[in-house]
Amino acid sequence: MSIRVAIYGKGGIGKSTVSGNLSYSLAAKGLEVVHIGCDPKHDSTRQLLGGAVQNTVLEYMREVSPSKRSLSDIAMTGSKGIMCLEAGGPMPGVGCAGKGITAMFSTLERLGFGDIHHDVTVYDVLGDVVCGGFAVPMRKDVSDAVLIVTSGESMSLYAANNILKGLSRFEGSDGKTGGLILNMRGVLDEEATVQEFSKSTGVPIVCKVRRSDLFTRAERSGHTLCEQFPDSCEAMAFSRLADYVSELASGVCKPVKANPLTDAQMDDLISSGCVDGLGGYALPVEEAAPSEEARRPRRIGKGPVAAIQTAGRVIDIPIVIHGSRSCGSSLLGECLSQRLSWSDSLSGLPTSSGSNVYCTGISAESSVFGGTDRLESMVSQLADMNRTIVVITTCISSIIGDDVSSAMSRVMESHPGTKILTIDANRVDSGYDAHIEVIRALSSLIEEPMHDLPIANVVDDTFVAYNKGHNREAFGSLLNVFGLLQGPGFLSDCSADDIRGLGRGKMAFLAEESRDGMEVERILESRGIVFGPPVPRGYRGALEWLENVGRILDMEEVASDAVLLLESRHSRIVERLSGRLSGRRALVEAGPADRGWIYEALSDCGMTVLDSDDGGGFDIQIGGRRGSALWMEVPETYVSQEAESILLERAANVLRTSGKEGWKQWSC
Repeated sequence: MSIRVAIYGKGGIGKSTVSGNLSYSLAAKGLEVVHIGCDPKHDSTRQLLGGAVQNTVLEYMREVSPSKRSLSDIAMTGSKGIMCLEAGGPMPGVGCAGKGITAMFSTLERLGFGDIHHDVTVYDVLGDVVCGGFAVPMRKDVSDAVLIVTSGESMSLYAANNILKGLSRFEGSDGKTGGLILNMRGVLDEEATVQEFSKSTGVPIVCKVRRSDLFTRAERSGHTLCEQFPDSCEAMAFSRLADYVSELASGVCKPVKANPLTDAQMDDLISSGCVDGLGGYALPVEEAAPSEEARRPRRIGKGPVAAIQTAGRVIDIPIVIHGSRSCGSSLLGECLSQRLSWSDSLSGLPTSSGSNVYCTGISAESSVFGGTDRLESMVSQLADMNRTIVVITTCISSIIGDDVSSAMSRVMESHPGTKILTIDANRVDSGYDAHIEVIRALSSLIEEPMHDLPIANVVDDTFVAYNKGHNREAFGSLLNVFGLLQGPGFLSDCSADDIRGLGRGKMAFLAEESRDGMEVERILESRGIVFGPPVPRGYRGALEWLENVGRILDMEEVASDAVLLLESRHSRIVERLSGRLSGRRALVEAGPADRGWIYEALSDCGMTVLDSDDGGGFDIQIGGRRGSALWMEVPETYVSQEAESILLERAANVLRTSGKEGWKQWSC
């Protein structure tokens, strides 16, 4: 004979009292019993151990390395030879107790618990079915029958019904509900209400325990009622319950398949004491099998990925990913993948090696006990050598309730002068939000602006477009008109000191007026950074930019001279190329940011510019691609007359190519 019984019920309903007395009664009948407390309070075995407090499995896991663990260190022998075990749990408010139950079962299995002979295993499980971890004892491979302790109180019955709902997920064609244990509290119509619940769910009441002060007296002495008062009526009730469990084990009695009540039926039971028919609750209908696309593994959340990609642009700030090792590897892989893809398409863009990225590597055990100790230790070591550290939290740190903010405050207190920027990448709704969170955190490093150096910093969301072609060089020539030097920028592989000194530059300029860029501009302006007009696109944009910056810097005469010089150069380019371009038709498929200056440049040379094919044909296509038409890429350089010079030269060269070579792609 062998059976495993899980005892469930509402918190405080008396599960530990019932399970302890049941275990004692079974052992008193000569059965070999194992009693396992599955509750972080770890008080289930005290009445079987004479009031002694038992070392828990999870405490043992935390203190002893796997190679040195032994089952004998965590199992104690109680009354009547009962083997007693307590799962325990993390400290209140830290870690995941449900995951602790899973970890306990895994540890017991590795320690050979399954090889020990016993007749009955009794699991005393925490309160209601609050998560998957506490549903583990319900599963077919863990227990054979579930007994539910309830009273006639409404919350107790609601909990019992929820347990039946949870249990329905683990039942096969055969039932697994052993029955109800009525632990009476003396409420109005208690027995009749529970009888109605029993009838409508199809779950029998297998034991009735009346209210008695003998329980309190026995527990104060550190013993079960059955041991302290073996001849009492209450002890006889547990003896009969033990007989019933034996009958379940031998197959004389069988568990039933319950019919949980719907919410409406539960309301009827509590309000009127009656239920119409059997319970009508049914598990949600399984959806159709997902498509192949839907079955593919989901990529890691966009928030953490965006956070590490943004923070990783600062070359000398350590980034600590607070999460599992697999999560850290995935995040770093996503980051390097994007950086390498940029490197393939751009000239000279540095790629981070990832050597400044660290991961706390939260393990299964860490997720039980909480990971702040590991995080605090790692960040403390980094703080010995770094003034600034970025910490990015992942989903598991939120799930287990790590108080990352307090831990980082302690590190900063012990390391004066060190600033730790904590990014909760799971609190945001998208990758964009996470990106902005990092920008906002990094901007807090900016020291009091002085604007005392002739430096202009370019600010951009990604710097991808700005790093293409000759944009840096072309914009640098415009800055030189006013005696300004191009600074390291924000955030383009800059250093922490570059960010701190951002306010020393005279002015900053957005590379692109995108949504992201303008949000970054607002953040930096709140830190005292002065912005001029954005980096100009095309010849006319450059003229307007020179005039505006000249007014801002009170250098209008210098700007006027530069405008005349640009106009003269532009006139020479148009005069030289108009002969080959005038009267030709160009179909332009470019993004909104480029379309304006491209149209203006082509029109200056007398070309007809089309937005779409009007049926009249065209001589050249710029951007996009249609069949075998003469084609050229949109120039990657977009700043000043440099962009128009490249555009017009390329267009003229493509149109001059012989028909046999009309397929040739011209790029910049």
